[in-house]
Amino acid sequence: MDLNKVANVCISIVLPVYNGEKSVENAIQSVLQQSYRNYELIVVDDGSTDKTNEIISKFKNQEKIRIIKKDNGGVSSARNAGINRVTGDYLMFLDSDDKLMDNCLDTLVHYIDAYKDVDLIVFSWKEQGVVNKIRRVTDKKNFVNADVCIEQIIKTDYECGGGYPWNKLWKVKAIKDQDIIPRFNEELVLCEDKEWAVRLLLNCKTILLIPDILYSYHITEEEHLSKIDFNIVDKKNDKKIMSFMKASINMEQVILGLRPQSRIYQSASRQSMQDIILVCFKAARNRNDVLLNQAVPYYKQYVEKRKKNISIKYWIMLCYVRMKIFVTG
Repeated sequence: MDLNKVANVCISIVLPVYNGEKSVENAIQSVLQQSYRNYELIVVDDGSTDKTNEIISKFKNQEKIRIIKKDNGGVSSARNAGINRVTGDYLMFLDSDDKLMDNCLDTLVHYIDAYKDVDLIVFSWKEQGVVNKIRRVTDKKNFVNADVCIEQIIKTDYECGGGYPWNKLWKVKAIKDQDIIPRFNEELVLCEDKEWAVRLLLNCKTILLIPDILYSYHITEEEHLSKIDFNIVDKKNDKKIMSFMKASINMEQVILGLRPQSRIYQSASRQSMQDIILVCFKAARNRNDVLLNQAVPYYKQYVEKRKKNISIKYWIMLCYVRMKIFVTG
């Protein structure tokens, strides 16, 4: 069966890159080697200062590749620049230090052709580098509704594929809001992908989880060390912690605006309260007054004046935070 004829869908792949001279060519080649040929690869150079531009320029005459160069603005800005150029029927992402498995697009198109009503396909992946692990989103093909997916993504890192952008294939028609694909929040520096995924899932109905390993995710030492550490007192780390908290609040608020009486709103509300309490508690314990002063207004707005629905663990943290705020005024 010639899937290039049967499926007749174009897959848009957005590849943001910043200073990716060591890996971006392999990422691009992993797309060019796909047997399914109805795709567009949008490479966004986010103001690289190394040899990235020289490397990606070698592909500028490739029919299926479009190259965008922009001033450095961060990964969300780069992804948004790519989204602006999407013309395909389906959307997926590829990071510059990762690769698509050889059968990625071919496998996805098989599923598209068999299940045309599915709005999102979430696939499994393997992690390589600092850690080596297979991440299966399901043991066998599984259909779930969007609310189930949203609730799991809000509460966990890996269930339903987590909030990662690169292990998902979105039907563009399903995720558009007023004929526009929603953009990433460029003010967030952490959890921006999870927040974006939740917003898009609110426009979806049916999600298909598949066991197929279609993506190779390379975890570098730098990335491994870049995760937030609540016990470190550092301005850059504080910014990540605040982004973590704000993303949680944003997810709650967007669900409140669309589905105020839903179970997913209750889950999002509970999670955001717990995340705010966690940030305030860690800031207080670490005597990080700068971070605590930034977080307290959110605590007062979203936690202190509302009915609580949090675990015992967070109630204990909440008591500590209340005492700290009372003592310091």
